Amino acid sequence: MPALFYTTPFEISALLLRLVILLGSAHEKFGWVVNIASHYKKTAKSLNKRSKYLSLTSKQFN
Repeated sequence: MPALFYTTPFEISALLLRLVILLGSAHEKFGWVVNIASHYKKTAKSLNKRSKYLSLTSKQFN
């Protein structure tokens, strides 16, 4: 089992908050990284839609 199950919700929220703060401070320095990440996220969404469509069409032929 992953260690995530042994942590309390408070610890998880604290870790998430720390991550958000880190990302916020890093955004000024590494704004281009965030832009590239958002670009890849959009690409992944369109690929996901395409793969869903392909899986639906392949089910029709089987």
